[in-house]
Amino acid sequence: MAKKNDDPGIDLTVSIELDDGSTMECAVLLIYTTGGKEYIAVQPMEDLSDPEGRVFIYGYGVDKDGIPQLINIEDDDEFDAAIDAFDEHLDEVDFFDNVPEDMQS
Repeated sequence: MAKKNDDPGIDLTVSIELDDGSTMECAVLLIYTTGGKEYIAVQPMEDLSDPEGRVFIYGYGVDKDGIPQLINIEDDDEFDAAIDAFDEHLDEVDFFDNVPEDMQS
């Protein structure tokens, strides 16, 4: 279930149920479209401060009641296309926008 988050800089979070039945709280990084389908990129809250932290890509949809749904991507080609589109978005974003110049390497 997606929800607003009180942490500064994080607009939306989602709880993902893992195979072992536990849940992992993730920040929604991006909802995007490629190949006519919608996808969502999320990152575990514990990894947000790590530039090499894990990012998960899922199919994204909304059910008949308007509730957001994360959908496992079963097809390898579709998954590769979703990752490529996310990577392209990252290439377009300047991650140093909020970092003082003297701290950039």
